[in-house]
Amino acid sequence: MFKRILHCLVMLTFLLLPFSEAMDSEKNESNLLDYMYTLCEKTSIDILDIYSIIYIESKWDPNAISNDGHDIGYMQIRITTARDYCPDITIEQLLKPKINIKIGILHYKYLLNYYNNDKIKAISAYNRGQRNVNMMKHVKLIKTKYYRSFINARKSA
Repeated sequence: MFKRILHCLVMLTFLLLPFSEAMDSEKNESNLLDYMYTLCEKTSIDILDIYSIIYIESKWDPNAISNDGHDIGYMQIRITTARDYCPDITIEQLLKPKINIKIGILHYKYLLNYYNNDKIKAISAYNRGQRNVNMMKHVKLIKTKYYRSFINARKSA
């Protein structure tokens, strides 16, 4: 129930930017970066966090698909996660850069809210899954190689 309420609150943030806008074709990279900046500004997320997640997850490859085939696009979103935010989304839509980034930002915002703005836990949950992070008892266990990569990517962004 709590998870559903948080998802709803995060979705309310985006009422002014409907998914139909994200479905427009990406004209160029500059347009995509402007779009990312706008979304980050509206959600009060540090754009360097998103740049870093994209770099670590996909190395900026919009067509990236994980080895197991479940994680898709720039932000390596699972279709099941995407459907928490957009129930009717398809894999083809999730491969569209703007949609992928928008859902990735929504999910990261949800995780930040869930973990009371604890970036270590939010970033770890983004990569390892919320259930796995919730089972960890010590914060130092959460400081994974992924999180260290996140910090290094932020420094070089």
